[in-house]
Amino acid sequence: MPENGPTWQDLPDLFKRELVGYLDFKSRRQLRACSQNDKVIVDSCPLFIEKLAFFFASSKDSLYLTANTKMATKHSFNGTENTTLDLIQTFIHLFQHPKSTVKELTMEFSDKEKSEKLITEIDKVEWIFKMNAMKLIWYSCKNNLAAVQFVEYLTPVTLKTIRFEYQSENLEMMRKLVETEQWRQAQNLETSTIIPAGIDIEKFSHARRLKIKVRESEFDIEKIQNLILRFMKNDYPSGSYFSILTYFCRNDEESEADETKLRVPIVVHDRNIAVRTQTYLNMPNSNNFLLIRRSDIGVEGLVRDNDYPIEYFIL
Repeated sequence: MPENGPTWQDLPDLFKRELVGYLDFKSRRQLRACSQNDKVIVDSCPLFIEKLAFFFASSKDSLYLTANTKMATKHSFNGTENTTLDLIQTFIHLFQHPKSTVKELTMEFSDKEKSEKLITEIDKVEWIFKMNAMKLIWYSCKNNLAAVQFVEYLTPVTLKTIRFEYQSENLEMMRKLVETEQWRQAQNLETSTIIPAGIDIEKFSHARRLKIKVRESEFDIEKIQNLILRFMKNDYPSGSYFSILTYFCRNDEESEADETKLRVPIVVHDRNIAVRTQTYLNMPNSNNFLLIRRSDIGVEGLVRDNDYPIEYFIL
């Protein structure tokens, strides 16, 4: 042993793994490049990533991550310095340890060919590839089934939120997405785009926080009544909500019948919820109530605590 005391190489591997847990992302990468033994040690330690974003574009791809919110350390890899394959392999490596977790994962699949390349490379790995992501922000171009296939690599029990966006409506892609186990277990579902006509609104009824837009022709009163009844039956906690609106959906092809349908009262537990009214309903097994507000463009509901009621919506 050197006279000045033990070096890094002299430390036991168990102690090294403890230290790796305190290193930031940059230091971990530097240590991993030192030796094969250090590479093995770093790879044996899970990584927690605050935010991770991967963008597939027709021109240049990019990968960004924030590994620690306290240090606000950001790292970026782009298509100028790295090939698409380099970025894909870097991305895959982040999840080599089964306990590695990302709090917020953003994936933009704007290029079908590169999206398919990601799936191909994932299928080549020697371990069972699963990602622990708490929130998924998912963008896709039209007819990109590889983007849907990617969702199936996420661990369902970890994934709590799916925010889904697409460049244009695509019924086939959306039908496949809502049938994934990840979708069925996600507690929070949100989009700013219009749900394609033909998607059953009941596919969203399991969410405790729901924010969607539908065409007027898809505003099915009976199914919305069933969604509200299921929402109440699940006795969701204060702060849970649903928002089903028809913003910017009307066009010349929308029939007068669709507009009339929007004004049909919603009936919940023998209570009529007419347009431009609000209704209070007690939740079944708690001290909470559900405030339902009906407008000209849809319906919203918010669970509040009876001890701390409010008279306005923040959705």
